Amino acid sequence: MRDMVVNQSAGHCQSNRAKKFAMEVVNRGGGTMSGIHLMCGYSFRTVWPVSPDVIAEVAHGDCLLVGGGSVAPGGTVSFNYTSYVRYDKTLLAATCDGGGGGSS
Repeated sequence: MRDMVVNQSAGHCQSNRAKKFAMEVVNRGGGTMSGIHLMCGYSFRTVWPVSPDVIAEVAHGDCLLVGGGSVAPGGTVSFNYTSYVRYDKTLLAATCDGGGGGSS
């Protein structure tokens, strides 16, 4: 899992006083990763919907990235969310599907 890097912007204020956050999850390893779960607060709610194909809450505090699909080595999944609350997202789980020496 150490090959998956999660970055989040500090948030930019919107006219409705919510903040827009930019998220980026990067696979810096040598293997394809799937089943990527992020901790996303007790209840991930946004002002503007984020496509469930990108990130979806599957349980309280557990969000699944790209429907459990794969992120290739060097691949990035990026999305924005707008909220009154910052959800500190950290990696909960990921599975290494194989490849050039990547680890999970």
